[in-house]
Order: sequence, then structure tokens, then C-alpha cells
Amino acid sequence: MRIATIITVYKQPELIERLLRTMEHPQFDFYLHIDEKVDMSDYHYLAKLPNTYILKKRFDIKWADYSMIDALIYGMRELLKSGIVYDFINHMSAQCYPIKPMSLLYDFLNSRKGSNFLNCEAYPSEWWNKAKGRYELYHFPAWSIRGIHRFSDVLTKILPKRKLPFDYTLYGGAFGAYWTITRATADYIIDYLEQNKNVENFFRKTWGPDEVLFNTLIMNSPFRTQVNNNNYRYIDWSAGLPNPKILTIDDYEYLAESDAFLARKFDLGVDSEILNIIDKKLLSKSITK
Repeated sequence: MRIATIITVYKQPELIERLLRTMEHPQFDFYLHIDEKVDMSDYHYLAKLPNTYILKKRFDIKWADYSMIDALIYGMRELLKSGIVYDFINHMSAQCYPIKPMSLLYDFLNSRKGSNFLNCEAYPSEWWNKAKGRYELYHFPAWSIRGIHRFSDVLTKILPKRKLPFDYTLYGGAFGAYWTITRATADYIIDYLEQNKNVENFFRKTWGPDEVLFNTLIMNSPFRTQVNNNNYRYIDWSAGLPNPKILTIDDYEYLAESDAFLARKFDLGVDSEILNIIDKKLLSKSITK
């Protein structure tokens, strides 16, 4: 069994290096999407690490924008045509980190071949009651021009609510953007979006499609019977902010008790000691250059 991980990278190359060294495993490959906004020269050296590849095409990923979907679809296309047969495709960000040894993750997935692991909260729900404006209203998160929010407000007032481009139940949620899916499921997503450009065009005007689109397509497909509604990531939204909490040493006990294999978000500039403790107590290894 072999696993490919797409990592969307946008900051702290030293954290990415530490992540890759920590996750090193003979059956794990890593495909790095380096954000177009950052200086590529700071990241070239990462390709020298074992089983690590840097994707050639780079996207300028904007927060809550479809550009994240663009990067993921491109990454999936590249690894699927690599000639390497992958059983699972995993998505992580630059601020993720393992909280269990990779040998345990490998064994877990190896015993569950054919399963997809992603969070799928169905509409309607408490989260969707707050989030339905993401698709009902007009959003242009990639447009960094003056007055774009006023323009969106005007469209919302003069135009009817937007209607979904398909007769599907929506799925997603605050934990929806990170997942582990099978090769066949990735093929399905790529083919579906290629054949249904109206869906892509619709979600380019939504807010945060990475928390919704893949989840919705999978849960309205034959692959829905293979879904485990758990992405096995520890993410803390308790602060009630637009972004998850940055995890620190104060969160160690929660991480240690979690059934998750991965966690986010971490930041070396906020607290690097939590990673040292994770390495020592949860991973039983010391990561050095």
C-alpha cells in the first residue's frame, strides 16, 4: 500500500522540513504545492528530502477562495499520472503535524483500504445555518480590488439568492477541508468537475468551497457508502474565530487523548515547544537536521 500526501505550503519552510522528516515512511510520498506568493528559493531544498516532490505549477491561493480547489485538483492530477499506484491521497497544510507515529497511520489505512475519511456534516445543521450564505450570496474572495465587498452587497440586494447547480444535498463543515480519500474517489472528483464546468463556475463565487465541494460530490456519489465521517484530524475551533486556534503546550493533554493521527494549526513563531513535546512523548523520536 502506498499513500500520497498533498501539502499546501505558504509559510515557514523550517516547519515544513520538520513535518516531512517527522512523517518520513517508506510508503509515504509528499507532493508540495508552494504558494505563488512566496519566494520559491526558500523551498527548493525540500525536494532533497526522501519521497518529496515539488509541484511545478503554482497557484496564488487566496483565503476562502476556489484557488485552493485549483491547487488540489492539479496536485491530484500530477500524482495520479506519476506512474506510482497510490491507494490513498491525503491533504494537509503547512501548519499540520502528526500526533501519532506514521507506522500506526499506515497500519490503520492498510486495514481499511477502499475507505474515505472526511467530515461530512449534512445540510441543514447548526453549522450550515450560519454557512448557507456562502453559496446563496455572491462572493469574490480572490478579487482584492477596492469596493469588492460593496459590489457583493449590491448584487445580493438586487439579485435573487443563488441556486445550486445540482440537485444534491450539501455536505461539509468546519472540519471539511482536510481528508484522506482513495485513488478511485480522486479520479471521480477530477472527472466530475471536468465534465460539469457549471459546478466549478458556481463554486468560484462561493466562500470557502474547500470545506464543502469535495465532501458534497463524494456524499452524492457511489463512494458515499465508503465514507468514514471522521478525518482523524485534531482541530480546535473553540475560540470562535474565522481560523482554528494555534495549538500550544497548553493543548498537549488534548492532543495526547485524541484519536486523531494529525493536528493543526501549529506555528513556530507562537510555540515551538509543543512540537518538541509531541516528538518526545507521542512520536518517540527527535527530529534534527
